[in-house]
Amino acid sequence: MNNNLKCYSSIIIFLLYCISANATSDKIYTHGYVGTPSFNINDPVFNLHIHNKCKYYFNDIHFHPLNFVMEGKSLIENIPFMDKNCINHSTISALPLLKAWQEGYDERPTYYADDDSKLYWNNMADIPLLQQWEELPEQDKKRYNFLINGFNHTDKNAITYVKTIIKLFPNVPIVGIGEIMGKHDKLSDQTYGGTSRADHPALHEIYKLAAQKQWFVLLHNNLGNQVFGQKQSRLNYLNQIKNALAKHKKTVFILAHGGISRNIIIPNLTEILGALLTEYDNLYIDISWVIYENYIVPDGKVSKEWVDFINKYADKILIGSDNVGGYNEQDYDIKKYILLLDSLTKETAQKIVSGNYNYLVNRALTHKFNGLL
Repeated sequence: MNNNLKCYSSIIIFLLYCISANATSDKIYTHGYVGTPSFNINDPVFNLHIHNKCKYYFNDIHFHPLNFVMEGKSLIENIPFMDKNCINHSTISALPLLKAWQEGYDERPTYYADDDSKLYWNNMADIPLLQQWEELPEQDKKRYNFLINGFNHTDKNAITYVKTIIKLFPNVPIVGIGEIMGKHDKLSDQTYGGTSRADHPALHEIYKLAAQKQWFVLLHNNLGNQVFGQKQSRLNYLNQIKNALAKHKKTVFILAHGGISRNIIIPNLTEILGALLTEYDNLYIDISWVIYENYIVPDGKVSKEWVDFINKYADKILIGSDNVGGYNEQDYDIKKYILLLDSLTKETAQKIVSGNYNYLVNRALTHKFNGLL
């Protein structure tokens, strides 16, 4: 009987441990993982307007009008939502990967994390968007700038594609490359045709061309691995980023999401990013996606550590919506920044909401490229 009680006790303790562990794991796993907001965007504090005027005028450095199956809002359809949400300009990034709808899956996936089916590189990604721009009214054309991205990021022939796009669309305001899909989370593990990384040999010629044209490169490359539960990520991929920055010192890089993706836990992230920004003059940081909810405004409260960090590196921080498939009516991914912007100095807020964007884009658009393609 005593042995049975011990056995039952052990089982109960084990079950309680599992429940507790799962509760902790779920909290970290879902916080920012599925885009669940940690604050109510309908709260008056998120109002973008004061006396019918925009409180801030945003320039969005990171916008995907089409999703992972090339569906979404057209450029002309996005204009009313930009006006409503105080967005003056957006830099367009095509998604370079298509999500396969594989045999055995009843429901069609449209997002890379919908299921475990594969993705493949899409050489048509840029063309529909560039063609749409050519058909826009003149006043709307001024609202958009473009990044080239429809190429296999592991293919050393990719530079040929980029040069071809430049020749085919000479009037389009192209200002850079990206979002380069380096080391990602689930996306990296599901891609046919090779896994990319920030310092992949296939990207060296791409980066060199960007430097020659004074374009910037929007780069997604995680700093560390994904973890679940109360663990800390290892900085497995930091050197990939450093290698690219060091080898291509004349190329401007924007590190998307500050090197953070889903379920990446780096307690000293501001220290690591500060060291990178100090060492590499050619680095900027985009604070879109889960870095905002998980680090900058955790649990809906602005972190003083991050306010101090952003004020210190005000010239190197940019805002992006990272919307996939077009802007939506509520546009959580723009309104959410109000909490942070209201906590910064006015000078810093202006720089990250539009000033740094204007500098990088104007630098690219006004440069006279005299080289041969």
